[in-house]
Amino acid sequence: MSVDNTKLNKMYQIFVKYSELISHMKCSNRGGYKAPHKAIYLLTIIDLVEEGVICNNRFNISTILISKFAEVWRKHIGDSPYFNINIWNPIYYIEQNILRKEYNHGCENARCPGSIGRCNEVFAYIEIPSDLFLLLQEDEFRSVLRMMIIDVYITNNRIRSSLPIF
Repeated sequence: MSVDNTKLNKMYQIFVKYSELISHMKCSNRGGYKAPHKAIYLLTIIDLVEEGVICNNRFNISTILISKFAEVWRKHIGDSPYFNINIWNPIYYIEQNILRKEYNHGCENARCPGSIGRCNEVFAYIEIPSDLFLLLQEDEFRSVLRMMIIDVYITNNRIRSSLPIF
């Protein structure tokens, strides 16, 4: 029983660490609203881990990731008067302690890539820290992390405030 409690305590500590990092991501601001791109990118990755598409902590940018990003954007953001759907900026600008980009040799100073091909030229892979990836394997922690991201960056951001409420 103590082994389970020890594991649960460790998982909780990891959750607290990443909840803090994720809830304090730097985001651009437009019209008083935080840009949702990094949040949508993280929700996309959470979904792909849950679906088994991302099955280890290193992955490359793919058409599946881009399609899922668009799907998650439509679900949570829809048509925004402030922001356009754009996966390239969060891939490039997300904090390294949340998702680490391993650059290919000679590409360390490359500008923000704007295509799958260019991303894969610049980045050898994107890496989810092993402790965060471990956390994302657990349904409960994945679900709570997802809700926290939605709450901080989407629900309380009023992005959909221009849409009529029925």
